[in-house]
Amino acid sequence: MAAASEAVSAGLMKGVTDDLFAQNELTTRAQMATILKRSIDTRKTAKFELCPNG
Repeated sequence: MAAASEAVSAGLMKGVTDDLFAQNELTTRAQMATILKRSIDTRKTAKFELCPNG
């Protein structure tokens, strides 16, 4: 859950609704596309490394 918290803090992920994160559910293609788009958009300003070990 720590990785998810970091992703939320970085703006890469949001909850399914305002009060539900659904971390134990499968990720849809649309959700993954959104995460990838946000990671590309924020890569220049991110305060963390997306792949710190390689």
